[in-house]
Order: sequence, then structure tokens, then C-alpha cells
Amino acid sequence: MSQLTLSILGASPAAPNPGGACSGYLLREGETAVLMDCGAGTAGRIALHVAPNRLQGVAISHLHPDHYFDLVQLYYMLKFGEPRPADLSRRLPLFLPPGGQDFMRKLGKLISDRPAMLEDIYDVRDYVADCDVEVGGLPFSFHPVQHYIVSHAMRVRSSSGAVLTFSSDVAPCPRLIEAARDADLFMCE
Repeated sequence: MSQLTLSILGASPAAPNPGGACSGYLLREGETAVLMDCGAGTAGRIALHVAPNRLQGVAISHLHPDHYFDLVQLYYMLKFGEPRPADLSRRLPLFLPPGGQDFMRKLGKLISDRPAMLEDIYDVRDYVADCDVEVGGLPFSFHPVQHYIVSHAMRVRSSSGAVLTFSSDVAPCPRLIEAARDADLFMCE
């Protein structure tokens, strides 16, 4: 049985620290590679751990640029880099908070005057809070937490049963305590 590993691609605040990158975390278990958040400066660091075309999913906690902005750079890496292998879906599953699909279409319109631009590469999906969803084969649940926009803590269970909880940007709140309860690792921004 493979072990779940966490690689920190970036953990800087809204403005990256010198030489740093904003929020981005790579989870791997066996051949599975899932990205949690993709803030500024993180896309180029993915290849230090896994070929970007081997990613099986991306989950975004909330739609502040320091948590999603490098989705655009990752888009270009995937669009013009090595094609995705035949054993993976053609488009990379991208899980966003409620309203995320519409947000990405507005971003696509701003970047290229084509709302569906990012859908060339991403299979864009809004997740539902408090429901389990498979992201690249790993069971995720998303828990709304206190922030000044919609934000979600993420709870991930490995095949061995180990649990990782990622707080996302949050103020102390009961939902965060609930999301982190009995986690083997609580990663708190």
C-alpha cells in the first residue's frame, strides 16, 4: 500500500515571500497526483515532483488569486507541453467552490475573449460542500469555513485511512474544528 505524501509547492501569503510562491500543495499516493490550490508561482514547481501531464485532479479552496492564479500557467503547460497519457482523461478534472465554473468562464473571456478557453484543458466542476467527491481517486470533502469570501477546508482520506485536513484561508470557527477532527495531519495556513 502506498503512502500519502504532501509536497509544499508554495505557502506564501497573498504577495509571495522573496523566492516563494503562494498556496499550492501536491498530494501523491502511488501513481495518483492531485494538486490542492494553485497560487501564483506554484505551477512551475509541479514538475519538480511529477510531470504536470500526470496530474489526476486539482481542487481549489477559494477564488482568491493566491490560491488559483497559476491555473492559467498550468493551462499553458498542459496545452503546449507533453500530451496527457492515454490512461488519464483527456481534460484534467478541476474542482472549484460553488460558482467557480462561472468565475472561470469570466476569466477565460478576459484572457482570450473566449469564455470556454480553460475548458480546452480542464474538466471544470463546482463541488458541493459537505459531500464526498473523488479527486484523482482520492476521497475529498469540502467544508465551508469563515473567510470574507466563500472558502473551504479540504479533508482528504488516503487508501490506508490516514486523513489530511487543509484549512485554507480561515478565521477560527466551529466548521474548521469539525473538518480537522481526528485528522492525522492538520495543515493550517
